[in-house]
Amino acid sequence: GVALAAACPLVLVSADAWFALPERDLGMFPSGVLAFLEPLIGPRRALEFGLTGARIDAVTAQRLGLANEVVPGVMDHALRSWLDLLLADVLVTSSAAAAWRTRFSTDEFRARKAVLDALLVAADGRQL
Repeated sequence: GVALAAACPLVLVSADAWFALPERDLGMFPSGVLAFLEPLIGPRRALEFGLTGARIDAVTAQRLGLANEVVPGVMDHALRSWLDLLLADVLVTSSAAAAWRTRFSTDEFRARKAVLDALLVAADGRQL
């Protein structure tokens, strides 16, 4: 879920949502997720998040940059507002989506992700 949220350009979460990286409890460091998470919340916070396996609540996720909006109650109104905005000018929305995707297509991103992916090793030494 954290990787998906980090990769999405718009993330709306309910007020009772929480995020965690449970890999730590499985004896792994979530290095693959860090490539997506680091640009949003910073390398130190991402490392801390991966090392501790701590849960962060919706408000913290928004403050860190993992979520755009925390929606109290029912999501319908917030979703409708975003949908209306996105459909109001499809050219702007399309350009914004393309701009967001470019962050994953740079040589720097690919190189960083490759290094982090290589670190995915289980506690018993098996490559994951």
